[in-house]
Amino acid sequence: IKRARGDASRSLIIGETLAEVEALPSALQNLASEVGQGRIVCIFDQNMNYADGDVLGTDLCRELRAAGWRGVLLIQSANDSASDAAFYREAGADGTLGKSVSSVADTVAYLEELLRARTPFTS
Repeated sequence: IKRARGDASRSLIIGETLAEVEALPSALQNLASEVGQGRIVCIFDQNMNYADGDVLGTDLCRELRAAGWRGVLLIQSANDSASDAAFYREAGADGTLGKSVSSVADTVAYLEELLRARTPFTS
């Protein structure tokens, strides 16, 4: 997060438990009230497995978009073919990150591109 020039003090890394994932919409709304949705990038693993249930990143994308979420949503998955990426976009994701992470500079450039597309500068 720091290498990508993000605000580590306001960044959330959640998903250790199913309860954390279930509380995600509320946590995001709280963060958005501080910094605005347009400054938030969410990166979800597509397959989150817990002893008490499983969650798909695409389901989180659908839920957030249905609630009016306008921030950037990404799916990170080893399944990153063109057809997988299309499936993620249909669910409301803005893009995908493969599990083989490219350079930080490339990732930051990609995220900046998605942020500009979601919240274009207007004069």
